[in-house]
Amino acid sequence: MDTRSEMAENVPLVTVITSTLNLAKAGRLDVFKRCVESVRLQSYGNIEHLIIDGASEDGTLDVIRSLGLTVYSEPDDGIYDAFNKGLKRARGAYVAYLNSDDCYCTREAIKLSVDALLARDADWSYGHAYWWTQDHKLCFWEGTLRALPFGQLPCHQTVVAKKSVLEELRGFDLAYRNVADNLLMLRLHANGYKSACVDAPLVIFMGGGASAALLEKAGGEYISNFHALYGNACGLSLEDCTSLYGGICFATWPANELVALGLRLRYPDWIQTFFEMTHNIRLRALPVIRNNETSIYYLFGIPVLSRQDTCCGRLLCLFGKVPLLRVKRSIRNTEYYCLFGWLVLLKIKRPRSSA
Repeated sequence: MDTRSEMAENVPLVTVITSTLNLAKAGRLDVFKRCVESVRLQSYGNIEHLIIDGASEDGTLDVIRSLGLTVYSEPDDGIYDAFNKGLKRARGAYVAYLNSDDCYCTREAIKLSVDALLARDADWSYGHAYWWTQDHKLCFWEGTLRALPFGQLPCHQTVVAKKSVLEELRGFDLAYRNVADNLLMLRLHANGYKSACVDAPLVIFMGGGASAALLEKAGGEYISNFHALYGNACGLSLEDCTSLYGGICFATWPANELVALGLRLRYPDWIQTFFEMTHNIRLRALPVIRNNETSIYYLFGIPVLSRQDTCCGRLLCLFGKVPLLRVKRSIRNTEYYCLFGWLVLLKIKRPRSSA
């Protein structure tokens, strides 16, 4: 018995589901093969890769079968319908979804995810990702649940979840096709399923172009679902949830209203993120005069705050003289927030962005 077969007997089966439709006609067979190869190269020894095809008629099925893959082909109602069909056929204890254009960026992606799930006895896991923009730039996508109220979630391709949990939630909600992936993560979080964060990039995905109308529709769907899931628990109105999504209007909000809204967010990570975000927005909204590396902020013509940026951090002073907050950056990409310049209030380790 080889090492991989021995490993398969000792670890849970993970099903990776990929949907396809007329890849040959779209000129996407090469990126699909890259996707398949990234699954085959995983160090984890017990993976089932299912291909759910939407009745391709351009030779795509021949290519899939030539790669020795398990494929089921029939008409479907889009990618999330295909994913739901794959969930019904999955044999694994855990399920992951990988689009045909995307790939795992490390051989350890599945292993890291399962290790995190087992170590925390968690129901689902998520991690960081890279994504290619339309202008061919590789960007870092942070996997975090800290910014859910603001419409920022982990990349769904990094998620690995118990099949039983996904079945309880009935998979992806086809009524919200523009945000079905994000809605699944919202439902996992809102229903109290235990999560585990993998602090590593797991996938590379392709960023597609979306029209302004589509983005507006997706935003509306996200807001309505966030309100339905969290409105009662956090005492948030639909208008509150609309304000949270993006948060730009906070620049003109009275401070007492900002504090009241932030404290209703229930989760400590959300509250901290809210006040960090609103602080930055309000600073950017103040008139500013720059003097070399120092920025001076004026309120009613009075210089109330100065900010000095250096390669090692940032210093904020009241009235240009009284040290209020110093942000020190270490060579290990850690930021220290120090009140009055010396009292450490917070330490944050930032993920390194890609070059």
